[in-house]
Order: sequence, then structure tokens, then C-alpha cells
Amino acid sequence: MKLLIITPAHRGSFSGNYTTAARIAWLLKKTAIRATVSDKFSQQNADVLLAIHADKSRHSIKRFHRVHPDRPLVVLLAGTDIHRTPLSDACLKSLHLADRLVSLQDRAIERLPAVFQAKASTILQSACPPARPARPLQDSFEVAVVANLRAVKDPLRTAMAIRNLPSDLRVLVTHMGQALSDSLAKRARQEYTASNHRYRWVGARPAHQALRLIQRSRLLVVSSRSEGGANVVSEAIACGTPVLASRIDGNMGLLGDDYPGYFPVGDTAALRQLIIRAARDSDWLALLRKYILELQPAFTVETERKAWLGLLTDVHKQAVG
Repeated sequence: MKLLIITPAHRGSFSGNYTTAARIAWLLKKTAIRATVSDKFSQQNADVLLAIHADKSRHSIKRFHRVHPDRPLVVLLAGTDIHRTPLSDACLKSLHLADRLVSLQDRAIERLPAVFQAKASTILQSACPPARPARPLQDSFEVAVVANLRAVKDPLRTAMAIRNLPSDLRVLVTHMGQALSDSLAKRARQEYTASNHRYRWVGARPAHQALRLIQRSRLLVVSSRSEGGANVVSEAIACGTPVLASRIDGNMGLLGDDYPGYFPVGDTAALRQLIIRAARDSDWLALLRKYILELQPAFTVETERKAWLGLLTDVHKQAVG
């Protein structure tokens, strides 16, 4: 089977959409599915089209359906697809044309109009810990932030939360992420040079370095205002690293409703108290880790690969006969 994966981001982009496309193609290597990635459909030969982002890939979705009305079309929902109220007309048209819909976390399906929910399923993004374990810093309680500098990520919330922490706490925040906003990059640099020496933004780094940071850290903070299902949460689960997360569907759909490490979106004081509690209360930190470890079986590479193989094989078989 020939699978064409369409993503609105170009090769080499730091965009989550391109990363997701590349990961799916990698997962399907050495299977019966031959996957290629492109930023648009332009008459490539494909038995199945997988389009990432219902809205931004709408032109490719429409063109593929017009050229190959009998070939299956799968749409992977992005966070910006489902968190608009109401859904955009372009998104709705793509959902209508799709034979199957895929979400990256369970709560996304609940946001879809009822007419589309029956053809939607969840496939959790997997992750692998580093082959060589990264040990925690011994002289600091390191907290990781792995997020690009863009407003939707609320990337400086952790920096603000650790200002003027009690002097007995050895909390250090290491923030990796590309600067996609000049104003946020300026603020990140000023945050350190002003008075917040617990915080350091180190810029964009390769994926393997970000993964090692997550594994060696005592906590990962995901402060996003909106997420479709952040792969960084999957990476923390794979590494066994406790997470402090904003209480949004994109995080709760991965970590579960009863996970104890949530804080309200944009609530600096609440995040600050959770960081202090984690640094001082080893039992509570161990409880967070217990929740994370119990989630690990659902986030393995083999689990995700089987889910994609099953869905794509099924939709292709239905189309051919």
C-alpha cells in the first residue's frame, strides 16, 4: 500500500505538524505500507491519503478527493482544528470528505459535531526514552520546559512562577525551544539577565537533547493554553518524568482526568505552589511519578504502530472491496 502523508509544514520545520508526519512515516518503515511525506498533494500516486490538519491541508484534501473519489482519505486532527468555536467552514468540509478521523487524545473527539464522532478514533503518540539514561543533576531540582516561544504555549509561565522562590529550594528551570516570537525571545533573555537566575532559556536543540533533558529533570512543565496532544507529554511518560500541566483538554486527554498535577491555565501562583510542593514533598512527587509509570504501556512505539497499521489496512480493504 502506498500512503501519502500531507502536512502543512515543510521538511526540516520545527513545526509539530511536520514532526508528526515524519514520526508516522518512521513508524511504518519495514511494514507493508510505503509512506512518503509532502506539504501538498500534486498528483502523487497514493492508495491512501493521510492529511495532517483538517483546515491547513484543506486544498490537498479537496484535490485528492476530486482526483481519486474512490480512494480512502484519513484526516489527523490538529489542536487548532478542534479548539475553534465554532469549527471553521474549511475544517468542516475536510471532516465531511474524510473516511476516517484520527485524534491524538481522547477529549478531541468529544469536541467534534456528533455526526463526525462515529468515524473518529484516538491514536496516542508514542515515545522512547534515551538509550543511555540521563541522570538527574545532583546539586539542583531541575524543572524542564520544552516548548517553542509562541503565545499559545504560554512559554514563560514557569519562569514567572519561580521568581523569588524560598531561598532553601534549589529549583532550576531549563527551557529548550525555538524562538518563533521576537518579543517572547527578548523576554526570555531578560528573564535571566534581570533577577531570575533560576531560569535559563537555551534556545532550540536537537530532539535527542530535549529528550535527555526531560529524562534527567525532576519535573516537566507543560503550560500551553491550547494543545491537540503534545508529544512532549508522551516523552515525559516514556521517561517516567512527572508532569505539571495546564488543565486543558489536550493535556487531560493524555494524562487522565484524575491526574493530580494540573493547574489552571495562566495561573502563575498555582503553578508556583505545585513546584514548591514537588520540591519539598518527596511523597507527592513519587505519587505523580506513579501515575506517569502506569500510563507507559499505552504510549509504546509498538502500540502506536499497531494502531496505525490497523486503521490504514482497514480503510484500504474497505475501499478495494
